[in-house]
Amino acid sequence: MEMTTAYKKLCKMTGYIKIVQGSAGAGKTYSILMRWILMALRSEEHQECAIYAQTVGHLRKGAVKDFQDICRVLGLSVRMYKAPFRCTVGRWDFIFLSVDHELKGVGIRRDRLFINEAIAINYDYIEPLVTRTHREVIMDFNAKFKFWAHTKYLPMKTSSFLTLTFHDNELQPFRERENLLYWAPGSPGYDANRWAVFGLGEIGQLEGRILKYKTYDSLPSGLSSSSCMGVDFGWVDPSAVVKVYYDHDHRKVYWREVFYGSGATTEVMAEGIRKSGLYDDDILVADHDPRQTNALRRLGFTVVRARKKERLSRDVVFLNQYELFVHVDSHRLRDEVDRWVYQKHVINGEDVFIGEPLQTCSDHLIDAGRYGTKQIVRSYG
Repeated sequence: MEMTTAYKKLCKMTGYIKIVQGSAGAGKTYSILMRWILMALRSEEHQECAIYAQTVGHLRKGAVKDFQDICRVLGLSVRMYKAPFRCTVGRWDFIFLSVDHELKGVGIRRDRLFINEAIAINYDYIEPLVTRTHREVIMDFNAKFKFWAHTKYLPMKTSSFLTLTFHDNELQPFRERENLLYWAPGSPGYDANRWAVFGLGEIGQLEGRILKYKTYDSLPSGLSSSSCMGVDFGWVDPSAVVKVYYDHDHRKVYWREVFYGSGATTEVMAEGIRKSGLYDDDILVADHDPRQTNALRRLGFTVVRARKKERLSRDVVFLNQYELFVHVDSHRLRDEVDRWVYQKHVINGEDVFIGEPLQTCSDHLIDAGRYGTKQIVRSYG
C-alpha cells in the first residue's frame, strides 16, 4: 500500500503528546489512524485506544469512516459495533466517543488517545482525558485560531509538533485539490485567511471575532488600578468568577480566571475564591440570583448586583472601548474569548455579521468579566 508523505512525517514524531496542525486535505486523520492500525497488527500486548470528536456526526463522517476505509484497503475483516462505535484490531481495542454524549468515557483510563479536530472541543473536556492516558496523546486540527493546544500543551517538554499541508497527501482527490486552490493567491476566490488556514496549515483569525486581547503574566509595576470580581451563577451551566483590574489612567482592563465549575454550591465557589490567592476583600459583582447572592453575603463577602439592563450588543461596544488583557494561565477564559463571535446572516447571498454574539458560544467567564468591568469602570465615571 502506498504511504503518503504525511504518514511518513507522522511516524517520525516523538513525545507523549503529538500535536498535528494542518491544512485541509492533508490526510491528518487518515494517517494517524493508519499508524495505529498498523501498530496494532504488529503488537503482542493488549492496548486500549480512544478516539474522541465533538459529536457523533463528526465521528461517523470522519474518524469512523476513515478507520473502516483503511481496514478495507488492508483486507482486514473488522466488525464495527455501534453505541458507541468500537472494534478490535489484533490485540488492540478501539472505541470512538463524542464529548456531547459520551462523557462517561472521560473516567476510563486508556493507553492511547486521539482527539480529532481538537479545536472544536472545549478544554474542560480535554484535561481529564489527557491525564488518564499513559502512553500517547495525539490531537489534530485546522488552526482557525490559536487555542488550548498551542497555549496549554505545546510548551510542555513531552510535546512534539507537526504541520502538514495538502502537498503531503499524494492521495488527495484532484477535484478536492482544485477546490482548495480556489482560495490561493492569484485565484478569483483568493481569501488570505482561508488560504493561510486551509491551504498552508497556519494559524488563522476567527471570522467575526468580538473581542481582541493580549496576554499578560503579571500586572505592570506601578499600575494605578482598582479591582473587583465578577460572578456568573450557574448550576447546569458552570458558575464562573473573574478578577477584574482596571487601569483607569490608560483605559486598560485585565481579566484573570478565579473559579469555574458545573454543579458547584455557593460554599464550594466561596472556598474556590478564597483559595485562589486573588481575593483581596474585593467586591463581588454578581448575576441576579437572590438566593446565591444572600448566601455569599452570609459567608462574609460584599456583593452588589451586576448591571444587566443594557442589551448584550451594547456591552460588546462598551468592552471594545478598552484595551483588554487576559492572564496567560486563564485557559478557559482565553478559550471563551477566542471563540466568542458575532452572529452571521446571509443577506443577498453574502455572509454578513450582525452586532449580536452567537448564542451557542460559551460565555460564562466572559459574562463574569463584563459584569466586573462595567461595575468598576462606571464607578470611575
